[in-house]
Amino acid sequence: MKLTKKLLILVLFSLIFSSIVLSTSLYVSADDGDDIDPDPDEFDSGIKKKFERIVSIDNDGDSVKMVSKLKYSEDKDEFSIDITTNSQLSFKGLYKSHTESNHINLEFQLRFYSIIEYNDIDNNGMYDEDIDSYISEYDIDTFSPIEYTEEDAHILVIETIDGVFLARVFVVESITDINGVIITPMEVKIDFEIYNFPFIETESRLALLCHFQTNAAYGWNEKSYAERQGYEDDETEVEMKNRDATGYFSWANTAIADGQKVKVIGNPLTESGNSKKIYLNYPHATHIIHDPKIGIVGDSPNIALYILIGTLATSAIGGVIIFAHKKYRKLK
Repeated sequence: MKLTKKLLILVLFSLIFSSIVLSTSLYVSADDGDDIDPDPDEFDSGIKKKFERIVSIDNDGDSVKMVSKLKYSEDKDEFSIDITTNSQLSFKGLYKSHTESNHINLEFQLRFYSIIEYNDIDNNGMYDEDIDSYISEYDIDTFSPIEYTEEDAHILVIETIDGVFLARVFVVESITDINGVIITPMEVKIDFEIYNFPFIETESRLALLCHFQTNAAYGWNEKSYAERQGYEDDETEVEMKNRDATGYFSWANTAIADGQKVKVIGNPLTESGNSKKIYLNYPHATHIIHDPKIGIVGDSPNIALYILIGTLATSAIGGVIIFAHKKYRKLK
């Protein structure tokens, strides 16, 4: 009985420690290179296999088509994103899952139009069109050819010709750790960078204008899907949900501005013609780095369940080995 209690306590302690390690993320600047681990220790091979997908990338220079399909399934489960840079940066997502019992089709589009410089008159940290002082606007509309590389992830670099705005897009085929953040094959990680913005004033702030369109219902969550499932922390999201699937655009509530961690505030969703819009707000800085994600929650396996199973298994095995080793030493 005493042995069982000790073992349970040790397993519980190991589980808590593993969860702390798992939930800790490190923001890495692009200048330092990307730390990509396609084989995170939190998952065994059987768990990883359930999530594996086949990804194809077609890059035309000013547009990209990404298609992701389940690798080990006879059912149709396809997640695609069309990225275009013709007049603004646009991500058009489509999810299709067709099984004997269910047919799911979810569409959504995100457009990033411009970056607004403003004075925050009411000091609430976000751009209020009716209150704050508009100073200038930088249109995100003229791009260099999209660059594509494939290492342990599919990486797209989308940059304006003058280098003021850059989006680094990561697409993965299996559960992957990118710069300390767990990414599933049903997500696309984006690192936004704003560099040498042409400020007119010295104490102004910036607001990145984002537009949304979808065939689903909108929602606003103070905690992202990843945070609600327990494998991320301190994120907010806009969700686009129909009966059987949910698309989302989530972002960390902090960014890096000139090497310092700063708070990011998103304006609540507002109407804009036949779409919705938000502003992501940043402080006055020379170099800003922020990491949103675009993803789908559909018929694919639930990562939270497998993270829990993987952590429990790892913790339990580790606890048994440590405890057995200690008992063996005492017997000697």
